[in-house]
Amino acid sequence: MVKSFGIAVLLVCAAATAARAELRSPEATVSLGEVRSGVRRNERFRLVNDGSASVQILEVKTTCGCMKPRLSKETLAAGEAGELTLEINTLSAAAGLQSWRARVLYREAGATKELTLVVTGRVIREVTVEPTSLALIGERGSVGDITITDLRQQALAIRAVETTSPSLLARLDVPRHDVQGHSTHIIHLEIGDGFTEGRHEEALDIVTDDATYGTLRVPVVITKKLRQRVAAAPDSVKIRAAAGQPLPSRILLLRDSENEQVVIERIAADHPALQCKWASGPGNAATVRISMDRTGLATDRLQANVHIILSKPVSQTMVIPVTLTPDS
Repeated sequence: MVKSFGIAVLLVCAAATAARAELRSPEATVSLGEVRSGVRRNERFRLVNDGSASVQILEVKTTCGCMKPRLSKETLAAGEAGELTLEINTLSAAAGLQSWRARVLYREAGATKELTLVVTGRVIREVTVEPTSLALIGERGSVGDITITDLRQQALAIRAVETTSPSLLARLDVPRHDVQGHSTHIIHLEIGDGFTEGRHEEALDIVTDDATYGTLRVPVVITKKLRQRVAAAPDSVKIRAAAGQPLPSRILLLRDSENEQVVIERIAADHPALQCKWASGPGNAATVRISMDRTGLATDRLQANVHIILSKPVSQTMVIPVTLTPDS
């Protein structure tokens, strides 16, 4: 009798488990083999509800901003299948073996579960884009640069540069060669008319003549701010210096439009290689010196921001873009 009771309990548990929903993907891990950095991939995963109850997909969490998930449907009935597409921008991936992961969080019978999907590939970096994403902060006329370098002997050519908004202006400079003889292209981006105050997510599309790369997409985030009372001159810092050479410092003057005294509470920098000092004067203005420590740089390029927090004449935070590019 004891044995029969035990078997009955196991059968009841098995039946209860079978009645539950379970989300799975027939191929939860996909290998891409070799992937050229900058080539976008769209990987599709079939999601299947194997249970007898419905499944609600709550969220898809990815390991980096280079992945954009798209679901065909958020609720799967018993036995129903859907599809998850992962758009992967490999532009920021380091060379070598890489993996991109997505966690599908779903609810079944009041419990939250997750399914992990993995894409792997060996990244080959022969065309580099610096920076791999760009943040433009300020008003109309604020600018930033993107540099494309082809490390191959037979370099690609850029046919066009396009943006996802007519208010984001792009201009391609003439091709150059860096100190190693590699072909480089510089694209200048500028905030134009039309952006409202706030954050805007846009992109720069670099159309090439190389069939392997096609179009390189660089994410661009614009944070449009209204004119503030205290202004900095200059309102950005751009330094060009040859590799291994000392980096010059730059001086900013902060002046109030109503000629009241400018008082700096503190300054914070996005990158540890940036060093900032400040003082009162001349007159009611304030002076800021921005320096770079080359020992704190991994490469001879840098794009970061310095945040100047003011206490007078009004509470205000000023963001100063700082860029370092090699002098070819």
